[in-house]
Amino acid sequence: MCRNVSRLILPLLAMAWACTGCITGPLGTAQDENNAPEPVAQGPQRAGLFSAEVSRITFELDYQPDARPHFVHDAPRQGNPFALSRSNIRAMFKNAGSEPELSLPDQPSDMNQIPAALTRLYYSQDDLKALAATHRGIPSTQTERSFYVIFLDGYYKDGQGEQPGVLGVSVADTGVIAMFKPVIDDGEQAALVEQLTLIRLFGHAAGLVDNGIVMQADHQDEGTGKTCSYAKCVMHHENRDRAKLVAYVAREVEGEPQPVLFDEFCLRDLRAEGAYLRGEMTRPQPSQ
Repeated sequence: MCRNVSRLILPLLAMAWACTGCITGPLGTAQDENNAPEPVAQGPQRAGLFSAEVSRITFELDYQPDARPHFVHDAPRQGNPFALSRSNIRAMFKNAGSEPELSLPDQPSDMNQIPAALTRLYYSQDDLKALAATHRGIPSTQTERSFYVIFLDGYYKDGQGEQPGVLGVSVADTGVIAMFKPVIDDGEQAALVEQLTLIRLFGHAAGLVDNGIVMQADHQDEGTGKTCSYAKCVMHHENRDRAKLVAYVAREVEGEPQPVLFDEFCLRDLRAEGAYLRGEMTRPQPSQ
């Protein structure tokens, strides 16, 4: 009798153990991490982003188990932190003269948790592109653009080695944005640090500063890459440093409900980009 029961129970235990490798997304679907779907083909990202032809901008957000975004502000600020990113992204498109539908999730039920087994300590750009190829599910097309934001329980590394102070990166013209949560959460104002980093990185992904969008006046701090030389702008190079970004929050964000954090020079570039795309101005060659 015991031998017969064992024959029944052991296969059931094996099936239960196998299911521990499954994850459940916001739509209630389950998928084994070893049976990932085929990568979703991606079309245009930056080119023509601010044209009237683009009717929808979708942000797809994934996070690792210990890297969930912040959904409430640190006291005394009220509301959902993602409202600040949403208002600034809308301001970018409004200045360019286009107002596509914007989908930016701000609740965990609208995001995906990716498998803990994929967590590592440091991520290169190739690692980030590989994660996107596996988990990105929304295609970017000529009329409906998508951007993939992944919140990671780890740090960045580049060709120079490990970079444990990097808050996040925008991966070239791929639409992939990585947020490094141990850096973001290491101190005060974590919710605002997270949102300002997302705003800045989307600025890079969209083409600011001289990263595809032509400057109307010289405001790039060439010594620090594709950053703005004006300290009031979220694209300023000091905002890549966590401590300096907290100081920026105190100067430019606290006491304001949803401030637009791009300076007039970046906004002027966006207005010109919209005019180029509408044929109202002739686009000069980007500076080298």
